[in-house]
Amino acid sequence: MALDVEAVHNALAAQLKANLARIASINVAAFPFSDMERPFIEVHPGSPWVEYWGTFGAGGIAFVNVTVHVELQVANGETWLSQASALLSAGTGKTNSIIDAILTDQTLGGVVMTCQVSDPDWSDSLDSFGQIAEIPVRIALRKTGAQA
Repeated sequence: MALDVEAVHNALAAQLKANLARIASINVAAFPFSDMERPFIEVHPGSPWVEYWGTFGAGGIAFVNVTVHVELQVANGETWLSQASALLSAGTGKTNSIIDAILTDQTLGGVVMTCQVSDPDWSDSLDSFGQIAEIPVRIALRKTGAQA
């Protein structure tokens, strides 16, 4: 596969949306600045955003680094921490786990080779009780069929 960064963002957002569909109030966007009302999830570029062909040749590997950016709108900090802890839980079988939603199919529907979730971080700044959690995801693609 060629390195199609837009396809990676779209595939991750689609997988999150499909697996978190049970949470009717969470919107999902493939790119930042989607102008959605909270609560929402956006796929932001990571740093570095793209690592071109870490290995060269016909089977070269590239990486796309993104951050799953989560903003919740809640009445107070305690409620936010309760909601965030459910969203950030993993392997519990809960239907609202962002981590489980990402890892359900690590190929993102066959768009990538694999993806790996890193440790989440969060902001404790209060913006009308809009709280932010950020989950880094490293996505690997194998170079096949790319145009020179």
